[in-house]
Amino acid sequence: MILAHAFDGGALAVGHLADLVAVRDDTVRTVGVRAGQIPYAATAADVHTVIVGGVVVVERGEHVRLGSVGPLFRDAFDILREER
Repeated sequence: MILAHAFDGGALAVGHLADLVAVRDDTVRTVGVRAGQIPYAATAADVHTVIVGGVVVVERGEHVRLGSVGPLFRDAFDILREER
């Protein structure tokens, strides 16, 4: 499901850059939720696709360049804990 925001930021058209977030509407948190409520019900785990400036950054819930970000966060927090 792609949600539109009431904001005149341009146009979705061939040749135009776009920033979009597609959120799954079939998860425990989002199933049965009205489209306008998805931003309040969904979490990062529900994000399917992110496009920034016309470039796909997240696909099928995973960062295209970095892979799964969970282990990256864990490693970063481990480093921070060691520094204390």
